[in-house]
Amino acid sequence: VANAVFVLTAGDLSHTTGLHVPVDAGVAAAFLR
Repeated sequence: VANAVFVLTAGDLSHTTGLHVPVDAGVAAAFLR
């Protein structure tokens, strides 16, 4: 989670809007919808 917060606040993604950033520790398949 800390890495995602850092990237989002550091300005590296300043040209992205409406982006969904999954913060799931790499287990996205465990939460299928």
